[in-house]
Amino acid sequence: MTRHSLKGRKVIRHLLEKSKASRSGQLTLHYEATLPGLEDDFAGAFLIPKASGKAVLRNKIRRWLREDLRLFQKEKPRPGAFLVRFYGSAAKVTHRHLSNHFIKLYEATETHA
Repeated sequence: MTRHSLKGRKVIRHLLEKSKASRSGQLTLHYEATLPGLEDDFAGAFLIPKASGKAVLRNKIRRWLREDLRLFQKEKPRPGAFLVRFYGSAAKVTHRHLSNHFIKLYEATETHA
């Protein structure tokens, strides 16, 4: 099954409450390796609150994070569910800045697995 986006409130709530979480900069990554239906695949969800900025900025951040997750999955595949939360203002954030923090968080999932 190839599914790359998490859908459903129950799944997202489960990840927020029960999964391992790591934080770096403006990002928090919730990761669970054993989610039913994702035994050999991965899926991600990205939570960016409206208080972060206008929809154009929030969507840009979401696209950057989705791209980073796909890139890292090609380099070091890790099955499971990834939920990334963004905090703060989206106005002056750069892709490089987010990628650096995302790399740290993604590599930390290896210890959670």
